Amino acid sequence: MAEWRSLEARALEGNAYLSPDFVLPFVRHVGLPGNDIRVIAVFDASARSPRLAVLGLFRDAPGDRRFPLAHLQAYANNHSYLTGLLVDAADADGALDAFFAFVTGHDTPWHGIRFDDWRADGPVGQAMLRAARRAGATWHGYEGFARAALVPARLTSESFDAALARVEGSSWRKKVGRMLERGEIGWRLLRGPECDRPSLDRFLSLEDRDWTRQAGSSLRASGQDRAFLEIFERFADDGRLFVTELLLRGEVIASTTNFISGPEGFAFKLGWSTAHKHLRPGILNELMFLRAAGQAFARLSCIDSGTQPGSFLERIWEERTSI
Repeated sequence: MAEWRSLEARALEGNAYLSPDFVLPFVRHVGLPGNDIRVIAVFDASARSPRLAVLGLFRDAPGDRRFPLAHLQAYANNHSYLTGLLVDAADADGALDAFFAFVTGHDTPWHGIRFDDWRADGPVGQAMLRAARRAGATWHGYEGFARAALVPARLTSESFDAALARVEGSSWRKKVGRMLERGEIGWRLLRGPECDRPSLDRFLSLEDRDWTRQAGSSLRASGQDRAFLEIFERFADDGRLFVTELLLRGEVIASTTNFISGPEGFAFKLGWSTAHKHLRPGILNELMFLRAAGQAFARLSCIDSGTQPGSFLERIWEERTSI
């Protein structure tokens, strides 16, 4: 466990969804459909004590129409928005060569590895492609899309106004501007230990809005709130959780939860009050975050939105990553 946490902290590329603080509470409280997780770990034995250099989580998968032979599928639960590997930044190429030498061995029971929602243009993705070629493995891309992302270092004082102008509805923009001037709308950022139980309960209540509750897709309706309370608390205790809240006359009407893993941030879930939907509180909360992110998260190289194509964040966050 100590090695896993240490690797996440010094990884070439962060991935909150491969953190032990995300994976283990989910497995403990929700369980796994089908078979267990297979862990593939590469250790660097050159130091006095072996150090974890690569960690991948997989599940055994039968053949399907795309690949009709038994293969490994990168582990993801229904709230994981990115797969891949945790790779030590100190010697990524050497560690990945060892990983691919193992997984392409003739005595392994699988005939391929499948990664869904894998970041292709990041440093780990590029290093994996190079290592696969060196190992003689053939890499096939089935499909891909551009995901909204945020680079805090590129945000300027004009970013908020530019993003606001891209949101449809001139009357809404004017109304929001007046309410901001009068102080009716407030916003706050909670970080680490500030993300206390009341703030997490507010988020869970707002995320459990009408249609998500009826569809059984909210964390509470799906019975997964206990797992995610532990996940949130683990990340908060370590200073790697942040919550944003939009307030209307002192009442919280929108909330988001977000993770930090290594040098990167990961937007996770949002919730907002349907009673105030005319204000578009989810969009407004993200706009207010955009105004603060450049200074508050200057050390983060990127914040992954975790969204699919067509998300409203594409109008607000201008950067893109290749998934």
